[in-house]
Amino acid sequence: MILINERSKEMERALERACALKPELFVQHEWRSFVAQRLMEAARGKSLPLDDLTEVGRKAVVDLASQIVQRRT
Repeated sequence: MILINERSKEMERALERACALKPELFVQHEWRSFVAQRLMEAARGKSLPLDDLTEVGRKAVVDLASQIVQRRT
């Protein structure tokens, strides 16, 4: 069983990895929060490995970037 602190660290690392894809966008708290929320939803009640969490975060980055582009057009 993974301790809460270890899970939190894994989620934080996944968040950093995902937001590194577009660092210029993810300096804003609101957008980092969007990705973090997706990570928390995916991890709820599960013990996901770092790579799986990172993939969830990357998908959230892509989703958010797509939403931003759609708003601008």
